[in-house]
Amino acid sequence: MFDRTLELQSEVEAVFAGDECAENRKSASTLVKCLAQAAKKTLIDFKDSIVKESPKNTSTDGDVHPLTSYVGNYIKYLMDYQSSLKLIFQESSNGDGTKSGLVSEISGLIHAVETNLDVKAKQYKDHALGILFLMNNINYIVRSIRRSQGFSW
Repeated sequence: MFDRTLELQSEVEAVFAGDECAENRKSASTLVKCLAQAAKKTLIDFKDSIVKESPKNTSTDGDVHPLTSYVGNYIKYLMDYQSSLKLIFQESSNGDGTKSGLVSEISGLIHAVETNLDVKAKQYKDHALGILFLMNNINYIVRSIRRSQGFSW
């Protein structure tokens, strides 16, 4: 929706040219900003839900946790919209070599799931099984990201 609205912005400017239509142009511009804010809030809320996900839902065999596969798939899905997300987060990016807003947000998602997995791994009575659980889950995340379109970042 953000992409299409942004694409239409130049047409809105052309169709609603003139002082009498300034409010229409302003509304279209505001809509693009609201959509960008909604996308940012969605990522923030998703990260919060990862952090708050109950540590009691741990597999007993050290296998990949459903949360891990969900987050991995979500990140792959986000990479389908990489160009839009880069536009949405462009105001967060710095020219000083620090991470862009999009990379920072995705890194935050990965960090949140890693933190959650650490807590889950500590619940295993068998320490080796907890380590295996962490290795399986982190390997899954790494492989998911490598297969996505976002590996270059």
